[in-house]
Amino acid sequence: MKFSLRPLVLCILPLFVFSSACSKSDQSASTEKPAVAVEMTIATPAPLISSVEVTGTLAAHKKAEIKTELGGLYQEVYVTEWVEVHKGQPLARIQANETETAVKRGEAGVLRARVEANRAEREAERMRNLKAAGLATQQQLDDAGSMAAAARAQLQISEEEVAQLRLRLEKSVVRAPIDGVVAMRAINVGDLSGVDAGGKVIFRIVDNRTLDLIVTVPARELAQVKVGQILEFTCDGRPETFTGVIKYLNPSVSSADRSLQVLAEIDNRDGRLRDGLFVKGAIVTGRRENLLLVPRTVLSGIDLAAKKAFLFVVAEGKAERRAVSTGALSGDLVEIIAGLKAGEAYVSRGAFNLRDGDKVLVPASQP
Repeated sequence: MKFSLRPLVLCILPLFVFSSACSKSDQSASTEKPAVAVEMTIATPAPLISSVEVTGTLAAHKKAEIKTELGGLYQEVYVTEWVEVHKGQPLARIQANETETAVKRGEAGVLRARVEANRAEREAERMRNLKAAGLATQQQLDDAGSMAAAARAQLQISEEEVAQLRLRLEKSVVRAPIDGVVAMRAINVGDLSGVDAGGKVIFRIVDNRTLDLIVTVPARELAQVKVGQILEFTCDGRPETFTGVIKYLNPSVSSADRSLQVLAEIDNRDGRLRDGLFVKGAIVTGRRENLLLVPRTVLSGIDLAAKKAFLFVVAEGKAERRAVSTGALSGDLVEIIAGLKAGEAYVSRGAFNLRDGDKVLVPASQP
């Protein structure tokens, strides 16, 4: 008895084709790339600030180191460190008993000289009257005039001597030459002053209301820096940004490194800054508005010379690798001239896993 396999093959073949199709479909579904988690940023117009980076140290615009040339012992010290003082305020007094006595003696001598001068003037006037009446000779008149002139000269000498003694006595009181704060006091009552003390600095007064910031600019940046520009800077211990104004440019360039020193003036009437602080900052040399700026880290294949780069733009849940044209640089930011429009979203993190056309998954916290 013969059996035919044809009908059986015909029955099994559709089952095999169906099974093979299902297997391919499942395999295709299992190999499809899942959405890539990324962060994106909306391209928003912003200003581009051109600047020259600098460093420097703050210094008080006004400061004074006080010495004294008068010898003696400090009899009184009126101020301590870190107190505010005003111009002319007494800081200390040096023992000057001998000078005080000399001033009194000199003042008495001035009084005597003034009496003698007045007496000589009256005598000269009397002789002029007598000579006019024919009762005195020319010699007598000349002698009286000479006596009056000598008396006036002696009075002037006495007054000048007393003025010198008073000046010396005034120097026995050490006074503040400027408004400010006592940054250093190096004397106490009983210390020796003047030449015998080696002419040492006894007080240092600092006026922090205006500060100077001297920075160095490389020669290649000289053409960009001008008087009146703003200098923005930060310093240790202060989270905020401070500003100053460029006041002076050194007329000479350093022969050592071909750099230029620039001085900026800082308004510090609020007292937030201190003399001696080290700062980092930048001189603002230009500003352009409404530019599209992206971090340099979001760009791939960047060629600054050719002004070309690529980035990923997010549209309808997919990443599109797009060529863009670059412009100026500002720190870590790059100007995009073409290839990206305001309002478009670009991938700011996670682009290293992306390919053109990939689906993207944006965190719920982002728009």
